[in-house]
Amino acid sequence: MTMNIYNLFNLHQTANSLEILNRCSEYLSAWDLESVLIKLNQITSTLQATVNIKRLYDEGEQYLKISARILLNPESRQLYDAYLDTI
Repeated sequence: MTMNIYNLFNLHQTANSLEILNRCSEYLSAWDLESVLIKLNQITSTLQATVNIKRLYDEGEQYLKISARILLNPESRQLYDAYLDTI
């Protein structure tokens, strides 16, 4: 299975806008510094985690928001679905 935005948010490609909005909001509210730091500490040293946490948190939050925008905008979602159909 190819990783895509629907997989990221654990959504089916036929999900409606309300389902998408709710799921994206749920994932964004769960994205907090503490959770990211805990996960980062599992894969790197405490020093590296402390140095990189803010950047990783900000980039992850931006990624989630952009991904949500793609699915919530009808035109970009249509293009994204067409892209998925081609791969």
